Amino acid sequence: MVICDDPAFLFIHVPKAAGTSIAGAFAHLDLMRAWKRLKDPAKRSAWLATKSISEAVLELPIHVAAARAKETLGAEKFNALYRFAAVRNPWDMQLSWYTYNAQTVTAPHHTRVIGYADFNDYVRKHLAEHGSLLGPSPQTQYVFDDDGTQLVDTILRYEDIATGFASVVEHLGLTGIELDQFNQSYHAPWTEAYTLDTFELVKAIAQTDAEAFGYATEASAYGIT
Repeated sequence: MVICDDPAFLFIHVPKAAGTSIAGAFAHLDLMRAWKRLKDPAKRSAWLATKSISEAVLELPIHVAAARAKETLGAEKFNALYRFAAVRNPWDMQLSWYTYNAQTVTAPHHTRVIGYADFNDYVRKHLAEHGSLLGPSPQTQYVFDDDGTQLVDTILRYEDIATGFASVVEHLGLTGIELDQFNQSYHAPWTEAYTLDTFELVKAIAQTDAEAFGYATEASAYGIT
């Protein structure tokens, strides 16, 4: 999550959807980062007194759902912010999450995923044993409330993130903000990683996001046969 008072915006950081890059681009404006840099209690209190924001908001987790942010901020302050998030094709997101954990020794599920032969082995065996995968799903939980109401003004798509990010920057009236790439996992195009059977297995998990964000749900649409 990134929150700023000038210009007034809130970025909801959905995992593995370019969120680290977006947060990095706005780091110099982020009130949460400014708060955490202040270690001295007296300086913290003095700084907080200049902001119309509570300490509880600044202590929210990075990957907070918009509904929780709204509850903590209060509806009036929440609605006064320009709110945006980025999402990703859910099949691609699951592969990215697996690859990140496999390649990163300090990742939360590293020791679990390296026990599988490859991504498809992981999908088949982990789903059979647990009925779910390790990736954060559905992404809808971050941008919709329990009633299905969208809580952000704009949803960017990872697949066109540069264009979407530029539109957000323009909307906010900012200049000189560039989007770098951070926290990437490296793998072949996601469509090459799936077999038809693992695509269909993941579909049970991916369908909610695919329908909400306009991604095709048939393997043939991605050239997977």
